[in-house]
Amino acid sequence: MASENVQKVKLRDFGFIRSGNTNGDHKVLEAELNSIYQGKIIDESEEEVISDREQENYRTKINNLKSDNEIDLQKIAASEDIISRKKEDKERIQNDIDKIRLGEQVNNTSHETFSPLKFGVNLFFLLALSVYLFLFYVATTFKVFYVNAESVADEGGVSALPSPNELSEALSYNPLLLFAPFIFFGFGYAIHELLEKKSNVKYLYVTLVLLVTFFLDFLMAYKIHDNTTQALLMLTDEQPIPLFSDTTFYIIMVMGFVVYVIWSILLFSLMSEWKKRDAIGKRVDMINELEKIIEKLRIDINELNNIVTKRNGVIRNFEEIMNGVRRPVERISLAIHEFHTGWMGFLAGSDSLLEQKNKCEQVFEDFKKNKEL
Repeated sequence: MASENVQKVKLRDFGFIRSGNTNGDHKVLEAELNSIYQGKIIDESEEEVISDREQENYRTKINNLKSDNEIDLQKIAASEDIISRKKEDKERIQNDIDKIRLGEQVNNTSHETFSPLKFGVNLFFLLALSVYLFLFYVATTFKVFYVNAESVADEGGVSALPSPNELSEALSYNPLLLFAPFIFFGFGYAIHELLEKKSNVKYLYVTLVLLVTFFLDFLMAYKIHDNTTQALLMLTDEQPIPLFSDTTFYIIMVMGFVVYVIWSILLFSLMSEWKKRDAIGKRVDMINELEKIIEKLRIDINELNNIVTKRNGVIRNFEEIMNGVRRPVERISLAIHEFHTGWMGFLAGSDSLLEQKNKCEQVFEDFKKNKEL
């Protein structure tokens, strides 16, 4: 037999001769390696019949591999279902974007496009009222805590609105009065934050904040009215004006609490208008995030498919072994290494074949990896 003759001269010598005849052609090397692996060059007369015990072991391995495949196939199906749902979410969000651009309602909510004019008008009035409220509450807090009836009497009365010199006068008494207006600004911002909540309980909290603010304004207006009343008693014998008949009291309440409510409404309107800039942007970000999730799931599915395919190959090999005889894998592996050593021995003696040598090494490594040798 030809194979016996080859074995006599040894596969290493045969590899050296074949490499020399072909100048180490890497394609010929791959063909020769496949021939050895398929048993066309070496003698396979020493094949062994599989015993019953080995049959049972292979059957157990096959069942375990099939069970693992079932689990992975379920994971693949679940991931594909998630991908399908994520795609539906993408389409829904894209439809929302299209509706917003057309000025239509989305989920019964109007999403108008951002209006620079409306935002600018809101900002102008908000800044103007912020300056007014700042001066008003600094002056009013100063009148409440540092102006008594004697001072009012000396001044001949008290003004409901802040006067130009009251800010410097208030700061000379206590610089911390500068922070008094921020209490009311904080209440106004709290109203905006509460109105952003989804629950209807927010209206209860907004009402409580307004009541607290109203109570503070009421106390300050009452204190100023009381100081004015006491000053009038010092200056004249006239009957004091009742609280709810005092025009100054109502002016302070309107110029304080009512303006504060208007300021809160303007703040909410300004922030709401600003959010319209992000109505589309946020949805684009959501689509991008969904695409990342889908891509990650697809990668996972490909990896699982590769694992399942590899297991199926192992299962087929085991089934072939169970249905036939076992090939002498160790002898085949040794023969392949012997042939490769001889092949590379020829290439090692020539520097001009360095590129061909590298290609042959790569072919050999890929062959071992694919055949799991």
